[in-house]
Amino acid sequence: MLEIIIQGRGGQGAQTAGNLLAGAFHAQGLHVQCFASYGGARRGTPVNSYIRADQRPVRVRCDIERANAILCFDASLLEGRLLAAADADTLIVVNSARDAAELRRPAGPTRDPDRRAEHLAPTGPGPHRQFGPAGCAGAGDPGAHAGSTVAGPGGQRAQATRRERRSLRGRLPLRRTTTYGERGMSVTTPSPSASASAALVPTTWTTGSTDAIKTGTWRASLAKHIKAPAPCHGACPVNGDIAEWIGLARARDFQGSWQVLARHNPFPSIAGRICHHPCETACNRAGYDEALSICKLERFVGDQALAQKWAFAPAAAPRTGHVAIVGGGPSGLSAAYQLRRMGYAVTLYEAHAELGGLMRYGIPAYRLSRDVLDGEIARIVAMGVTVHCNHRIDSAEGFRRLREQHDALYVALGAARNKRLPTLDYSQPWVCDGATFLASANAGQPVALGKRLVVIGGGSAALDAARSARRLGHEVTLLALEQRAQMPAQAEEVVEALEEGITLVDGARLDGVTEQGAAGLTLACSRVAFVPGAQRGQFTLTPIEGSGFALAADAIVTSIGQDPELAVLGEGFAAAGGLLKTDAQLATSSDGVYAGGDLTSMARFVTEAIGMGKRAAHAIARALQQRAGSTEPAAASGYGGESLVPLAAISTFYHPKRERAQTHLLDVAQRLQRDTEVQLGLEIEKALAESERCFSCGTCINCDNCVVYCPDMAVKRVGDGYIVLTDYCKGCGVCVKECPTGSMTMLEERR
Repeated sequence: MLEIIIQGRGGQGAQTAGNLLAGAFHAQGLHVQCFASYGGARRGTPVNSYIRADQRPVRVRCDIERANAILCFDASLLEGRLLAAADADTLIVVNSARDAAELRRPAGPTRDPDRRAEHLAPTGPGPHRQFGPAGCAGAGDPGAHAGSTVAGPGGQRAQATRRERRSLRGRLPLRRTTTYGERGMSVTTPSPSASASAALVPTTWTTGSTDAIKTGTWRASLAKHIKAPAPCHGACPVNGDIAEWIGLARARDFQGSWQVLARHNPFPSIAGRICHHPCETACNRAGYDEALSICKLERFVGDQALAQKWAFAPAAAPRTGHVAIVGGGPSGLSAAYQLRRMGYAVTLYEAHAELGGLMRYGIPAYRLSRDVLDGEIARIVAMGVTVHCNHRIDSAEGFRRLREQHDALYVALGAARNKRLPTLDYSQPWVCDGATFLASANAGQPVALGKRLVVIGGGSAALDAARSARRLGHEVTLLALEQRAQMPAQAEEVVEALEEGITLVDGARLDGVTEQGAAGLTLACSRVAFVPGAQRGQFTLTPIEGSGFALAADAIVTSIGQDPELAVLGEGFAAAGGLLKTDAQLATSSDGVYAGGDLTSMARFVTEAIGMGKRAAHAIARALQQRAGSTEPAAASGYGGESLVPLAAISTFYHPKRERAQTHLLDVAQRLQRDTEVQLGLEIEKALAESERCFSCGTCINCDNCVVYCPDMAVKRVGDGYIVLTDYCKGCGVCVKECPTGSMTMLEERR
């Protein structure tokens, strides 16, 4: 059998030459097989053409492994597997003006005797994928091997599968395993009367140099590698470069992962426990199987840092500027941290005996261990923040003096004034607001209330109060206006509360209370239809007639929200809707005064406050630099204005579906010990397995797919990155379609 390989760049005529030779052999009475490998019609004309000719019917259904002759249309392609198909007797014809001695081929590598068997093994139909406007089937590695899907006279297929490329979890670097896609092919069979020749060698010729056929001139768009933000990054209140730090954790560089996290958030261990994780809601993986457990991974990395006692990098060289911060909660501490990182002097004023704000006085230890809280706060103070605890600033004069004594002021007072129900008399000993109840319980000095407790509210604070009451031995009923699915508390909190013996009465309100002496209280309640409003915190209620019912209790705790105390700031500050008004830079209407956290937002989440502290710190730094006459550019985002990566940009073929890491909880009996954390962290192997589920949206993982699948070998790896050879890229988009992370895009070119 005569076997010939013709190789050239798209547009050089390799397929045409193959068809001409096949026709010539057929005219001489031979059985002929001719097929090609390609990556896209017109935008991916076949790179290789293969011909078999014999006196007998050709029944082989695989690539040509050993060629009698090789016709190469471009000398730059005379390498790799093309030469591996040659031996000492192979005729090689190269279309080049260069001297033949310059093109002398090296000895071919030793061949794998089982290779042909691998190519012939039928594995069933492979994936059918569409590339580019021409709708061409998927390409394999045209530069390294040809396709193996060949339709014989009976229409049968013998096809190796691309599935073995599906797992990308070697990642750094990915092994180039043998992979195949669907190929085009034509078969010509002679008439029975045709004569045959024992052996034929094609005529050879040259037409001058075609070493630099610029197939790139055909394109209308150019492939480009990008770094784009993942949806989780966009949804994260601190914009925490999530794909980057998870990638480092996946590579077991936990300290590097923590350092990336800490650029944005000094509290990864805290946030990993209490964050409302909007990043997981936005996760592209949620549209494929289940969202990534980002919070659990953040907790794992943060806990590693605490266990290893990693410290923040020393503050930058001192800068001109001294900033005062009022409020030692999450927002104030976040701002202090970021300002110290940049080299500014910071003095922090806190009204309570210890730093932490809501994290210490509002969140129970069963959700947030005090060792974790103290450890992450201590790292910030160690950077050189001057702290004054038990120092309450609660007058307009006090704020005015602070502003005069410092170059800028950040106010993060939080929301300390409890909202109250008009149907209750809060002077009664059997009524308590949720913030007071939690602060007392967290301090180890719980408010004395009766055995049966009704907690009113549907948010996380209400759940915290109810669950803390259970740990103090109370029988607890939770009364919420919202239906269970509408409650602002996280779903897992509600589930855990029910497991701990709390009774939930949802979709209902308190109408009145009657004292029954020694029998306690009778609460008159009724069912309502709850409809949330357009703005956070807004809603409408529709009473349901005839739905009244009663609850028995000894005391009531209301946890229905808090408002900031704006009066202490004095005049000169604009307000709106009960909140201090700020601009996009978190600057107030008073010069040099910035504000954030619950004082300015209804978000009321710890990570939202952390994010505002970060934003305010950078805004203050820019203002101080401008005042000092600095021309230092603002820090870039690192994403070059790229849009969030959609799920459609991810080649999910390379990401097998895997189960999400599940939350492990203490047994209910153990949970009711007051200071024991309920949710347990991930073990290292489970954390690594969960990190493997990350799509790494918008972040290149150096998998080489773009190199392997380019039909024109127009993508080259250079160092830790890639370049696209504009002379040869035809804009077919195969590389973009095969990118498993959405870190490539096509840019339109106008000519």
